[in-house]
Amino acid sequence: MMGLKPASDYKWGHAINNQLLLDQTLKDASVNAIEADIIYSEKQQQAVMGHPPQTDSALTLDSFLQQLLRSEFQSHQTQTIVKLDFKSQPAFDASLDLVARYVEKTQFPVGLWINADVVRGPGGGPSVFDVGAFAEAALTRISDKVVLSLGWTTGGDSAGVYTQEMVQSMHEVVSGRCVDGGVCVQFAVRATSVVDSMQVLVPLLDASEQFGMTLWWSAYCLRPEELQRMRSRLHAWRERVFYDVCIEQ
Repeated sequence: MMGLKPASDYKWGHAINNQLLLDQTLKDASVNAIEADIIYSEKQQQAVMGHPPQTDSALTLDSFLQQLLRSEFQSHQTQTIVKLDFKSQPAFDASLDLVARYVEKTQFPVGLWINADVVRGPGGGPSVFDVGAFAEAALTRISDKVVLSLGWTTGGDSAGVYTQEMVQSMHEVVSGRCVDGGVCVQFAVRATSVVDSMQVLVPLLDASEQFGMTLWWSAYCLRPEELQRMRSRLHAWRERVFYDVCIEQ
């Protein structure tokens, strides 16, 4: 992806949703990609860091972004990634101005990935987002150069696969402006499902050179041989496939 390091060069910090984890991550020079979740706090009436079923957090999104700026974590020189995973429409709506100001200061929009689960996926329920409005707001109110990270809702079954219908729904999301406008899109795919779903997922990768895939899984660490199997199947798209997974040592 233009402006970033090769995909295999990134080491991810996953679910960096509290102050302790943020402090540890910013001190770890080996971590050059941060994934964090955002919820809406009714109590504080603002976006905060956390993952459902959490409803509140001591770390606000505003503080999170300010600390990233002070640490100079992200710039054209560092080529780091910050992936913000929005868990609800209110969380996203409350974040737009904060995130737009953050991008204005870093001047590195390709390093900012705006994520939401916008299509029903394996074991998942319906999305809580209006996908068209989500993409339009990200590209117009934040920056048309940010990376749209689009995922499927999911359940707890690690063996679930992506179906043709699920992938077609996602293709319909990106077939207009994203393809014609050269928007950078990362499809967030469960790592445990990718190998058995490759046949239906490949058309998404082939739709545009600006489209890639981020394999994620947080329930447990994957075995090295599992990772190698994924890399082998995705070798043709290796420059566009990122791995936000934990590997057994």
